[in-house]
Amino acid sequence: MNESDPRFDAAWQALYRAQVRVQSVLDLAFNDAGLPGTDVFSALRELQKSEETSAKDLEDALLMPQYGVSRLLSRMERQGLIKRTTGKQDHRQKVLQITAKGRSNLAAMGKTYHDVLSSFFSARAKPGQLARMAKLLELLDSDPA
Repeated sequence: MNESDPRFDAAWQALYRAQVRVQSVLDLAFNDAGLPGTDVFSALRELQKSEETSAKDLEDALLMPQYGVSRLLSRMERQGLIKRTTGKQDHRQKVLQITAKGRSNLAAMGKTYHDVLSSFFSARAKPGQLARMAKLLELLDSDPA
């Protein structure tokens, strides 16, 4: 096995640990408030962007495999957060829509999300640092030129 550059490993470990830490804090706060987890929050946020979102659109937006999105959507449908309907332009297509309960949950989750992230990041970084950090992380979320 070849040794990798320790800088790459350090960067990966920092990214991974930070993501797990933030998600854990968010999930705990959502749970304490009697709300669904971050996976549901992310899906609801994507679904509110358009009246006609397909499961495939959600796979791409959430970077999740088909089976993961399928399970998530089934759970959300059972909880009454979404409904599946036929598309307005293509009646063969199933589209996803947020229900009133889903919108209510999303609003409550949005407040919790904001409060948690504000507290989490304020304790760890100054505003200028956050902006630079976001810019650097955007580099990792794009295709190399």
